[in-house]
This record gives sequence, C-alpha cells and structure tokens, in this order.
Amino acid sequence: MQKWRGQDKFLSALPRPSAGPYALEKLAHDLSKHLGPTFDEIFETVIDGPPIPVRENTRAFTDWIIAHNLKTWGLYSAYSSLSLQHIRALQDIRVLPTT
Repeated sequence: MQKWRGQDKFLSALPRPSAGPYALEKLAHDLSKHLGPTFDEIFETVIDGPPIPVRENTRAFTDWIIAHNLKTWGLYSAYSSLSLQHIRALQDIRVLPTT
C-alpha cells in the first residue's frame, strides 16, 4: 500500500464559525469517538499521521487535526446571514427558490 502526504487531497469538516474557539477541538474529539475505525483506515496510508487506533489516541488525533488545519481559506455562501433552518423555512413558504 502506497502512503501519501496529502498535498493534493484533503478532508474537510467545518464547525460553525459561531461555535467558539474550541469548536475544532470538539469536532476532532467527536470524530475520533464516532468515526475512529474509518480514520484508522485513512491514517494507515498517511505519512506522519497520528497514532492509530484513533479512538485510543484521541488527544494525538485532535492535536494532529489542529496542527494540520488550513488557517486561511474562504467559503462562498449564497445566504451568509441565514441559518440552514431559516433557509429551509423560507423555502417551505416559497420566499426562496427551491431549485
């Protein structure tokens, strides 16, 4: 099995910006808890990845995620001031197009 460094591939999981400074840490912890075996398979092929099994190395996994987090990149949002629930409610009453 060939290992890759991941320069051309990435996994993205985004906490809400309003979730606070520890949102990424909590997200990483939750991912290790609920998807540990999936990440074990991924990190078997990653050079310098965190130790596996991920569920038993939650702190190392969380630290690795934080260290490899992309700090500067933007996202486009058509309705940046609305929550998903608000957008869906507006679609239900046909204020927004349903595409």
